[in-house]
Amino acid sequence: MQLLLMANLLFCMMGNYGKIKYPFPALPMLFTAAATFVILGYSAFLFLARDTVVLVLKLIKRSDSSFFRALSSWKTSLRIFAATFILSVIGYINMGILRVNEYSVNIAKPSVNEKLEIVFLADAHIGTGADRNGLNEITEKINEMAPDAVFLVGDFFDENTSEENRRYMTEAFSQIEARYGVYFAYGNHEGYIGEDISGYFESAGITVLDDKAVTIAEDITVIGRKDLSAGARDIESLISEYSVDTEKPVIVLNHQPRGLEDISESGADLTLCGHTHGEQFPLTKPFVAMANDMVYGTKEYGNMTAVTTSGAGGWGVHFKFPADSELVKITLSFE
Repeated sequence: MQLLLMANLLFCMMGNYGKIKYPFPALPMLFTAAATFVILGYSAFLFLARDTVVLVLKLIKRSDSSFFRALSSWKTSLRIFAATFILSVIGYINMGILRVNEYSVNIAKPSVNEKLEIVFLADAHIGTGADRNGLNEITEKINEMAPDAVFLVGDFFDENTSEENRRYMTEAFSQIEARYGVYFAYGNHEGYIGEDISGYFESAGITVLDDKAVTIAEDITVIGRKDLSAGARDIESLISEYSVDTEKPVIVLNHQPRGLEDISESGADLTLCGHTHGEQFPLTKPFVAMANDMVYGTKEYGNMTAVTTSGAGGWGVHFKFPADSELVKITLSFE
């Protein structure tokens, strides 16, 4: 049984469930993989904590206490397994609930626009994270908000996202409606694929910004950077190449929330990031924070606001808690 569970976990983490036919649906496989991952990982942590306390009690000669007997009993072991199983159920369900979080950001620069309403999302990780129903829901929710522009900030494809799911993304996202269009910047996982996947987005009418800049709404520049893992160019060189007027509003799509001080100093006003998944797994936030400038939400860097989303899905297993799956709506105002 243990070998079957581990084989299913590895099978699902590699995205294989979306590539071939099975005698049973993919959803039970995804849940079993998530439960295996969470129960093994977090029960091991809890057992280690329990055994450490038991050892300390022995060393201080408190092994005759009721607390020691309770910790050492089989009932405590059962409670640990039960708690981690419940956690896996909560996280599995939570990943599939798509929420909309809203922010208002004032840009202290003039524009011909009184305001601009944008939606951005990242990290759908299509297959393990967002399935086909999830893609439909993303499209429906975006269209309900009727945004002026939509920004996709990386990691929509994993290196193992099936061809069928790639094509379905093209079909679903071709239905997104936005006054000034839809724009995509690469994440690290698209870079791991090892092939040009831009055609899937372009076929959906989505503009791919791969270290490129465009102007929308007459005077707002949008710069989409390569992912840092793919050798993104220095932001200053992009601003110079595209003759970006930094006296007017500048939005940067930057999948990994790193180098945000440099982006701020370049004259950008808003940077949109993903990558961190918020805190996809409990107790991981400190480790995510060590590798990034920020983990989630908004943060000010000089005159620039950075917004990092927890993403519309997650990586590896279909589990997300305490972070939520989300779309982000931002209302921009100008001075």
